[in-house]
Amino acid sequence: MKLVLASKNQKKLVEMRDILSHMGVEVCLQSDVGVDVDVEETGSTFAENAMLKAKAIDDRIGCAIMLSLLKEKPLVEITISELCDRAGVGRTSFYRNFQEKEDILKEYIRRMFQAWMDALAEDPPLDEVIRVMFSHFEAHQAFYALLHERGLIWLLKDVILSVCGFHPEQEAVNAYASAFVAYSLYGWVEVWFLRGMKESAEEMAELFVKRRE
Repeated sequence: MKLVLASKNQKKLVEMRDILSHMGVEVCLQSDVGVDVDVEETGSTFAENAMLKAKAIDDRIGCAIMLSLLKEKPLVEITISELCDRAGVGRTSFYRNFQEKEDILKEYIRRMFQAWMDALAEDPPLDEVIRVMFSHFEAHQAFYALLHERGLIWLLKDVILSVCGFHPEQEAVNAYASAFVAYSLYGWVEVWFLRGMKESAEEMAELFVKRRE
């Protein structure tokens, strides 16, 4: 059994190894499994913060293993049992965090999208959203190229709908307006991948401005 220490403290690593080694538990750092997570301690107790860290590490390990498997074969051929075996966790641990294997990738995308969204100014013009979004795609081109290769670009749809503020319970005019913008953006993204990601983020923003003129 392998235990990934949420802390990056070497002293804690030594202490945990001393405590658990006789039980046959291998204790390692995040870096040993290709993960680097800094979790904001927003809990009110030590236990709550420990759980926040544990869930973040659990999620990130799942993402790392999923991406590794996705490089080897299509998503349809990857089983939940295989994911759990690679991660050294039980199926109960998987279903505590996800409902289906696609959710691992959706959560990874959502987290990456959130990072660039947080950097946007309040109520930015749509051409700026497009520029920043495509800059994000360029910065993580290997990941998105893998999604495209495996026919998984559709996973971006729900995230883009969220970015555009779409909620089905909105008033009709707002729901249809935000859906129109979201699906238009998704269409641009899909065509950009189909064209081989030729245009830069700046060029995509300029194309949007020209389209409105």
